[in-house]
Amino acid sequence: MWSRRMFSTSPDGLQAKLDSLYDWCRKNSITISHEKTKIWIAGPLPSVLPVFTVGAHALSCVSKHKYVGVTLSSTDRSIFKEHYYIKASKARKSMNASFGAENFVGTVPPKEGISVYMATVDPHLMSACDVSIDVDNPSLAELERVQKTFIRRLLGVAKRSPVAMLFLEMGMWPVKYRRLMLALRYWQYALSLPNDHSLSYAVRDAVDLAINAKPSWISDLVKALRLLPLPVTFDLSRQWSPVDIDNIIEAVQRSCCNDIDDFLTSSPKALLLHHCAPQPRNSGSLSERMRQSTLSTLRSYLAVPVPAHRKALVRLLTSSHMLAVEVLRWTECRCPPVPRGDRSCRYCHTEVEDEAHVLLYCEESDQLQSLRSQFFRKVFQIGSHSFSASLRTASAGFDIIRLLVNAEDADILCSFAKYVFDILRIFQCVPVYYLHT
Repeated sequence: MWSRRMFSTSPDGLQAKLDSLYDWCRKNSITISHEKTKIWIAGPLPSVLPVFTVGAHALSCVSKHKYVGVTLSSTDRSIFKEHYYIKASKARKSMNASFGAENFVGTVPPKEGISVYMATVDPHLMSACDVSIDVDNPSLAELERVQKTFIRRLLGVAKRSPVAMLFLEMGMWPVKYRRLMLALRYWQYALSLPNDHSLSYAVRDAVDLAINAKPSWISDLVKALRLLPLPVTFDLSRQWSPVDIDNIIEAVQRSCCNDIDDFLTSSPKALLLHHCAPQPRNSGSLSERMRQSTLSTLRSYLAVPVPAHRKALVRLLTSSHMLAVEVLRWTECRCPPVPRGDRSCRYCHTEVEDEAHVLLYCEESDQLQSLRSQFFRKVFQIGSHSFSASLRTASAGFDIIRLLVNAEDADILCSFAKYVFDILRIFQCVPVYYLHT
């Protein structure tokens, strides 16, 4: 098989090239497949389509066509728009197939779930990231939606759970940042090639076009980097080397980490998770410590073996539970959110029903007190002397929860997850208390 691409700025010019190609192929005993040969017109299609022929066969004009695995569309503002939607659909089908297997193998643990994601879903979400820079937000949103849905289903949290917290827990890079970093790696690869390589010529032309404020691959890359929460800018006119691209990639990673950190420090839904974040042992800036520790590995409590206990703990930390501090924040049925101070406990009716109160302080239920006594009796029995001392001297409820979540003893962590599961189940048996009703 043999393929050829021809470009022309006019119908007559293209037909002349087709005639020349047909004559050359006939002289060299080569047959052109008119069924596989398509005419792709860039931009809006004319009201009357021109007729193109190869020999005696007419060729069909198409507005969408797949070329080397990438679907191109001539009628959309972004020629890659159709490709995004196709790949998002395929990624969604792969995701549904993966979770459909749970009916046969049971709940997929987070660690194994990420491996399945990287093998079956991520390739679709990263498709053509080296040629299609994400400057069309609606198209990118299709890919992001699949990634968010996968993580939510894997962790067992609701749609209300903020996205930033999901990436924090899973140690995964958001689609937008991962695609950008892979595109930068492609640029780095192009810079490592000999100067007479065709890709080197193409990248140099793209840089020249960007310097002259003309559309190009580099222009889109510059725009995408500039639109990040922490903008990444650089001087295109300088001489670039592969090492320079590493610095840009690190800047993209810092932008992502700063975006997540800003959310954790400002969102009322992330108070507990921010307080329970493990403290990096190395020094350096906050974003650098986050880049090295937060987005590199899964949190240890995601290894809790019992799915129901693990999901209960994740829901507690990501504010995806049914406690009053979360439920009364919602705006439903035209009812405004209840002020935090009025989100009273459904048992004692005096304190705010938040995570620390239900786990550590509420004493209006004998069942709660019994579970709490049994749990801490076990923790003090199996915990080290220093760990027990830290629990006794903790100054606040969130400090106690942080110590339990970050416990190095797997037995303590599993016991705490079961304790959270039991406590939340008790609170689900009683309706939420409304102060003014």
